Amino acid sequence: MIKALGVLPILVLLTVPAFGADRELETILCEDQGLADTVETLPNPADEWITVVCTPVGQALMPNLDNEYVWLERKSGTAFIVRSFPDGSTPPTVPGKQPSEVLRFVTFAGGQMTEQRSGMAMNLLEAALEGDPLPEIDSVFQLDAYSTWQGMITNLFIYRIGGTPRIMVACRARCQTSAVIDVTTFDELTATIENSNR
Repeated sequence: MIKALGVLPILVLLTVPAFGADRELETILCEDQGLADTVETLPNPADEWITVVCTPVGQALMPNLDNEYVWLERKSGTAFIVRSFPDGSTPPTVPGKQPSEVLRFVTFAGGQMTEQRSGMAMNLLEAALEGDPLPEIDSVFQLDAYSTWQGMITNLFIYRIGGTPRIMVACRARCQTSAVIDVTTFDELTATIENSNR
């Protein structure tokens, strides 16, 4: 059974300053901290959509800053990142090493899903949407992120509409828990907020 994320420790929701997230988060780029050699290569085209950042508690995944997108958890509308370890756990401290050298992604695997496996991904999305209308999807890309944290694997199913990633489902523990993520631009987010304030 697919459980809604709620407060389950699968993703860490990160509230960011409205419309300033790109500038604020530049301060945690790994290369700016001398940690570029800790970053594993993302498979193409995921490397065009996603970037690895080095936070004060370990590595995380977030939208590529060059694309001006933000990830929003559908139920809460909160911007978030995907950490390399579960929320609520106690990150280990290793003398002489920064957190992102200890808690990081060791490898990524991914590719466009076949028609048969895309059917499984659509079933996953339908269950995770919990009754919301199922959008028309062009294709599905699966990204698996392997972490140093107890062999943890995070699965990201990236659904493209009009050739562009617009929805993701993130899950762990063989997708017993999942979160639906809307991929939106800052301009779209601005318009939504302005309309809600009218």
